[in-house]
Amino acid sequence: MKMIKLEKGLEERIAKNLRASIEEKIPIEDVLRIVKEVKDKGDRAVIFFEEKYDGAKLTCEDLRVREEEMIKAVESISPRLLMSFKNAKQRLETAERIFLKNFPTKVNVELDGVTIVYELKPVKRVGIYTPRSKISYPSSLIMSATPAQIAGVKSIAVATPPDSKGNVDEGVLAVCHILGIKEVYKIGGAQAIAALAYGTETVKPVEMIVGPGGRYVTAAKHIISASTSIEFLAGPTELLILADETANPKFVAYDLASQAEHGLDSIIILATNSEDLVNRVLKFMQSLDNGKHVIKQLKVVLGEIESLIKFSETFAPEHIQIMGDIVEKFSEKIEKAGLVLIGEYTPTAASDYILGTNHVLPTYGLAAAKGGLSPLSFMKRVVKVKASRDGLLKLKDDGIRLATKENLYGHAKALEVRFS
Repeated sequence: MKMIKLEKGLEERIAKNLRASIEEKIPIEDVLRIVKEVKDKGDRAVIFFEEKYDGAKLTCEDLRVREEEMIKAVESISPRLLMSFKNAKQRLETAERIFLKNFPTKVNVELDGVTIVYELKPVKRVGIYTPRSKISYPSSLIMSATPAQIAGVKSIAVATPPDSKGNVDEGVLAVCHILGIKEVYKIGGAQAIAALAYGTETVKPVEMIVGPGGRYVTAAKHIISASTSIEFLAGPTELLILADETANPKFVAYDLASQAEHGLDSIIILATNSEDLVNRVLKFMQSLDNGKHVIKQLKVVLGEIESLIKFSETFAPEHIQIMGDIVEKFSEKIEKAGLVLIGEYTPTAASDYILGTNHVLPTYGLAAAKGGLSPLSFMKRVVKVKASRDGLLKLKDDGIRLATKENLYGHAKALEVRFS
């Protein structure tokens, strides 16, 4: 456990230093080599890295999931679990459609002889990465694919790691069946991101890649983003719990432990004004099966509530839970987080599955300026403009003066020549 005591005036610096220590763990150089190999050698490199990292011996013909594998997976899932997948999808879809109901998709603007048309158009082809480590994440596929389909994306390809026997998780395949996605690849890690971005003999390249992942996947998304769009960096889980002495220590302990469950890269922080709460939380943690590991990962930030809020707003966590009667009154001041969860009965674990919010959220501090995945993430604003002769004539002199100020005389001449 790491204890950090905030000093007034130093909250932002402390938050930035903590964030910087996390960013140092991104393995850019290692991932660059993987991405380049896949870009240059295609399927051959993918197959090599699958055996190296996932232990799966595959051929080119094995890379794409067959229809019979999909059917077999669906048949192996219990009806109750299938219903829970459908309920999670339905709640997310309902919430997003209500948000979009009055959102204009096309707007015409007339400005003195100039017509500007703003229109939202869906991305045509999207790649979705669905992670798998010791556990699988069919819920992440629901969270990634549902908003894409609401936006109108017509072509979706899914990449997910196989196990050592070359099998994809049956839950992921069942969700693909529910969503009507038939293009699924047995590829994981950085090699999956590179294959989706650049294409191989088997994988057709996409225009955009979304989905959460570990450090290697996150680094790969950062690398390929120079030529293929991504939603944001959705790396290892981050949870900051802002709590006061009235918070339920048992709930706090279990919520922090739930996110530590994702892996050793998970960032779990308890930010509080109460040392007594810290001690009570630690007592509950010690009784948990994974309590020792959780305590080892835990970072405790102590300070006054106003200082804790400044720290949080600078750190910009993926999730922030606000727990306690006192801090809940300050919830409106919290804006820089991927998702703000308020109250004792709004745990991150529930938002991961069934509340109706999306769990694909920005990490590495990007929540300071970005929100979570939504249908808008998959829409491109297309702008078209047409000026009449009279319209451009009215604007010509301003344009020439501005171009001349920047010493761009060719720009000025392009305007002037139309009326000389």
